[in-house]
Amino acid sequence: MSYRKNSYGKRSSGIPAVLFLLGVLLLCTLYAASKWFTPISMEGNEPELVLTEEAEEEIPVILASYNFLALTEPHPSDHILELYRQPETRNCVIEFFSGICGSPEIAEIILTSTDSFNISPSLVFALCWEESHFDPQAVNNANRNGSVDRGLFQLNNLSFPKLETSAFFDPEVNAKNAIQYLSSCMKTCGNEVGALAMYNAGIGRINKMGAPWDTLDYISRILENLERIQSHFMEWESCWQRRCDRH
Repeated sequence: MSYRKNSYGKRSSGIPAVLFLLGVLLLCTLYAASKWFTPISMEGNEPELVLTEEAEEEIPVILASYNFLALTEPHPSDHILELYRQPETRNCVIEFFSGICGSPEIAEIILTSTDSFNISPSLVFALCWEESHFDPQAVNNANRNGSVDRGLFQLNNLSFPKLETSAFFDPEVNAKNAIQYLSSCMKTCGNEVGALAMYNAGIGRINKMGAPWDTLDYISRILENLERIQSHFMEWESCWQRRCDRH
């Protein structure tokens, strides 16, 4: 899943050696686990495991049923997410990410799902910037297997075979499915590097051959953007507090 190569801010000149080594070490420890998802319905029904013939060919490991622990077990507490959950600081977070993505509607849609799946807003917004630059209509037709990535988080049609084409371009449906999938990757890997690798290259590819170079570059850009977002948020939070104190 990847639409554009640009990054949020200045692009790095290459993959940091430390990140490369960390990525290789972490990815080598990923255990073989494959959870092929059907999309989340907006009614919240439990999805069933569904495979297309194409998907079966892509996955070289034994299939397992959907792991709902990824949705219920908490990730480590995130400061920005905690502020979003507090009524008195919720607007601070919404305003900041509205500025990041240029749309209050998109910001609230993404934040709602980060809250539901208990995952870092900074990570998710950095991922969305890398995938589509927050463009709900983004399309990538350049995949070698002929599949298509669509929407905010560039969901792949083989990974989400039950989604109608129009649903990929619905920001709420796209974000909810993408963040659910990322949450499960986080639970499977236990770290951001491995989760992003699985999101970009696919569970089957990572289990079979590890992460390709372009995926490590992809991870590097997202983590750099994540750090920038967190740094900018600290400045924003300070300004917000001073503004609140004056009132």
